[in-house]
Amino acid sequence: MRITRITTTAVTAALLVAGLAACGSSAAKAPSSSAATGAAGAGSVGLPGGAPKTELTLAAAVMQKAGSAKIALSSTDGSTGSGVYGWSGKPRLDFAEQSSGKPLKVRLVDDTVYLGASDTEAVLLGGKHWVKLPASGPGGQVAASFKTLELMVNPAAQLAAAAQAGTLKKVGAETLDGVQAQHYQSTMPVATLLQSMPDLTADQRTAAQDSLKSDGDSITTDFWLNDKRQLLQEKEVGSDSSATPETVKYTDLGTAVNVTAPPASDLGSAADAAKLLGGS
Repeated sequence: MRITRITTTAVTAALLVAGLAACGSSAAKAPSSSAATGAAGAGSVGLPGGAPKTELTLAAAVMQKAGSAKIALSSTDGSTGSGVYGWSGKPRLDFAEQSSGKPLKVRLVDDTVYLGASDTEAVLLGGKHWVKLPASGPGGQVAASFKTLELMVNPAAQLAAAAQAGTLKKVGAETLDGVQAQHYQSTMPVATLLQSMPDLTADQRTAAQDSLKSDGDSITTDFWLNDKRQLLQEKEVGSDSSATPETVKYTDLGTAVNVTAPPASDLGSAADAAKLLGGS
């Protein structure tokens, strides 16, 4: 799993706001705040069955109101990751990923990205466990790429982007992890997605274009909604035959997200970030 990857959900906050504003009175018909908190997956009666655009728009409002969740990522290449993410207000992310037997931690605190190493990998950082990525300069594009991780797993942004710009279809009711869910699918050209991101910085736009195009000219995203229009699971894959499908599961909606910056005494040199990413 390339956690620096920018997927169809890497949309700007402006796109999300525009999408939710477009809901208008429809968003007001979404479930109450009590339906937008708690464990995603509860209940199996009265699944959403309306038009895909309507249901995804309503689900975006539900997930925006929830504001946070525990997340679990997996890929068909065997990579996994898990953590906690808050997307309401200023994004907060505490995430740990395992790929090819090499663990990596990512924290997003106050718009700053930190990469974390295990005790074994800390030797690469002179005994330190964290690296703070610079917002500009040579490391700026790396930081921009990692900031897209929180966009990648932002359920409200995912759903809003698909509702606004995707070619949609209703796949049908399915059982997911023992829970009844309605399955919807969105396909979106990469060019369309990039046109929907006017507020990206130059580094973010470059990272988005490079990452998206590497997986094909379009991206297909699948969504599974429960009876409360909570997003239980999202799966995305690029159109290229070599693209690897990646899945995100959401649980414990509304969970507290308390993410703090690592202590300054445990920060290594930003120049060593490449070592944690597999570089020299």
